[in-house]
Amino acid sequence: MFGRNQQKSQRDSQRRRATGLGQPAQTAFSYHTKRLDRNPNGGPGRLSAADQIELNNNRTVSKSLRLTVFIGLLVLLVGVLLELRVSTNANVQLIQPYGFSYQSRPMSQYDAVVANAIGASLYDQLKLTITSQDLAGYITARLPEVQYVSVTVPFIGATPSVYLQLQSPAVVYATSHGEYLLDAQGVVIAPASAINAKQLSQLDTVIDSSMTNVNVGSRVLNGPNVSFIETVAQALKLKSVSVSKMVLVPGTEEMDVYIANQPYRVKFNLYEPDALQQVGTYLATIATLKQKNITPSQYIDVRVDGRAYYK
Repeated sequence: MFGRNQQKSQRDSQRRRATGLGQPAQTAFSYHTKRLDRNPNGGPGRLSAADQIELNNNRTVSKSLRLTVFIGLLVLLVGVLLELRVSTNANVQLIQPYGFSYQSRPMSQYDAVVANAIGASLYDQLKLTITSQDLAGYITARLPEVQYVSVTVPFIGATPSVYLQLQSPAVVYATSHGEYLLDAQGVVIAPASAINAKQLSQLDTVIDSSMTNVNVGSRVLNGPNVSFIETVAQALKLKSVSVSKMVLVPGTEEMDVYIANQPYRVKFNLYEPDALQQVGTYLATIATLKQKNITPSQYIDVRVDGRAYYK
């Protein structure tokens, strides 16, 4: 009996070993991916309805995200462009020349010209490309009293500051219709009434009775003419010769200088470049005449180089 049971026990043990029963469980490791479910018709590679819905939702979210990013970048670009934009409504400031203070026209005209200058070119409407040189050509052509133009743009904000340096008056140009300030190039930059009496007294006056129509911006003399007038006036002052008036003779190249408290005038050639030589000829002539106790009654003519004639 025991022998039969022992044999049965041995056979069961052998059977369990053969089938793996009674052995410790082995943990299996494997890599796997989610198997695509077959469709109801048994076709391979088809997503289930739930997976299809999930995929469509993911695509919708992806499109929405791309659209949101695009809109965000567009808004950012527009913001950058707006920040780089320069307003035509500039802060215009006049810079006065040393020793003088004047304004040729209402401030609204300066504002309008500057606004048009900025608006005339797309380049001048952006902070990165606007330049003083570009604005200067436009502005000085319309505002002849402006000598230099300088522009600064703010880091934040769109309103630029435009500085207009005004020309310095050189001489007073007197006509039968009024007096005007000329710059060094002979251009009318303002009425003489634009400066006060003290400043006006610092300038020499030349009279031209032939001019009838004079406006701000008109060129009535050339640069060498203005330089000649200034040189003659200053040279005579240095020699303590008081001038009562200087007159341009119509239709000629002659400028007559009337000496205070003297019956004569001095005839200068306005178009000869060496004004100092003519002044020197006059001073030498009048010194010689004084030694001879002679006083001309009408004129001393120094228009011929190195010569003097008197009457």
